[in-house]
Amino acid sequence: MPNSVLFSLRTTIYLVHMPLFFGIAGFLYQKYDKRRKNDKWGYVLDKVCLYFVPYLFFSFVIYFISFIGGQIEATKSLFEKVGLIFPGLGIAVKQILTYQGHLDSHLWFAPVMLIIVLLATAADRYFTLTAQTIVSFLVYFVAGIYVSQAGISEVIWKVGIYYIFFCVGRGIVSINRENRKALSLFGLVICVTIRLCCFESSLSIGAYLIELFIGVLSLVCLLDLSQGISDNVLGKGLAYIGRNSYIIYLIHQPYIVIGVEKVLQIIDAPVLCCIILATILGVGLPLFVNEKIISQNRILKFFVLGVR
Repeated sequence: MPNSVLFSLRTTIYLVHMPLFFGIAGFLYQKYDKRRKNDKWGYVLDKVCLYFVPYLFFSFVIYFISFIGGQIEATKSLFEKVGLIFPGLGIAVKQILTYQGHLDSHLWFAPVMLIIVLLATAADRYFTLTAQTIVSFLVYFVAGIYVSQAGISEVIWKVGIYYIFFCVGRGIVSINRENRKALSLFGLVICVTIRLCCFESSLSIGAYLIELFIGVLSLVCLLDLSQGISDNVLGKGLAYIGRNSYIIYLIHQPYIVIGVEKVLQIIDAPVLCCIILATILGVGLPLFVNEKIISQNRILKFFVLGVR
């Protein structure tokens, strides 16, 4: 498969997958709001445990691995090559608490999601969803184009980028099924057309507008599609993966996908084989580990998944 095709595929996935995560989170936040309204502080505590405890646990794991690997002569050069260099205890604590220079580049989602949920819970007391959406639309461009260039914490500017998708996901709850279906069909055509014809990855208002447009319409398409297949085998399989998507997110990187990729590169396997195998194991192994080990132990469930 040509590198240009792989790059285009990767760019398309990254245009869609994170907006979808935050949009679906917003959809569920709005649709299942009884606990939040009846026990706000209990809800907040649950979310702090859900996002912050696994973040701390997996941060500890990656820094502990980097420390041990750096002490063993046989693995020291390999760890240095992949950037797993233990920075010292004081710097490690600072990196974990601020997410500046963190060794695990994929863990940003947990603190960002926590801040967005807490921000939305607090904002709902004073502002309507419409007002929050308008403000988040403006913040989206400021965060994406200017703040990301100003050395601001990655967590802070990603809150600015993804809050709009969270708000849109909440708003979709009020759209009836017929209108959602029409919008999703229109959106699918527009998304594909824009992606094939005119998207250029650059820090410009036009590029961010296109990313916003594709992310929002992809969210509508997915939510409509999920309702249409919810009762068949495919729908039930996807629902199972969806219910366990958090453990997949937490474990697949850097422990499975990157490891599989490195091994296959050593044996000079085709790129497409690397992608397929890494995807299968990146989803399957976390599901297996969760089913057979984590879900069977209350302490593990708390530290790994943040479930009280």
